[in-house]
Amino acid sequence: MNSTFRSPRQGNNRPLQTWDVNSPDQDHFEEDSQEPTGRAISPKELEELRRQKLHGERVDVHTKKRLEVLANIGRIHKEFEIEGIRFNLRTLKSKESSDVMHSMLKEYTNDLLARNEIRRQSLAYSIAEIDGQPVGSLLEKDDHFNRLEMIDEMDENIVELLYSYFQELNKDALGKYSVKTEEGLQEVVKDLKK
Repeated sequence: MNSTFRSPRQGNNRPLQTWDVNSPDQDHFEEDSQEPTGRAISPKELEELRRQKLHGERVDVHTKKRLEVLANIGRIHKEFEIEGIRFNLRTLKSKESSDVMHSMLKEYTNDLLARNEIRRQSLAYSIAEIDGQPVGSLLEKDDHFNRLEMIDEMDENIVELLYSYFQELNKDALGKYSVKTEEGLQEVVKDLKK
């Protein structure tokens, strides 16, 4: 059961934001719950999830939690401070990275404009929190368009510095998941030959 809360109106007569809040029994997981967390989803379960999605059926809460955990494996968050303001950046998901490239390719032929669009789109996806507050709570509506507008309204030097931090974060992530030893390289080659 979901309840909808609407924030009060301000002087400009526009609603600030709407939240859908689950009832406490939907959000709370007791320690002795039967949630299976340590096993992979079997092909049969995956097929059932696809069938449910196709027919518009909702996925049960436990499966949804497992999928969210799996989707965020490898995602790295790091906090950077600029003039006393903390920005929490995160690496991009594969789909987000693909969206960044698609938006740049469909609109820009000039290299400089393309670079700026990549920077703008990447930061819109990457900035998770500002001063400990989720970015979505700071915007009128939490969607990609409003995140892009937020980036557009920032000082150019701050945007450039944030993007350099984002690139540093990506470099750290690549280093974390890359092959570092000769034994690791041999293992990858052996797996490829199979």
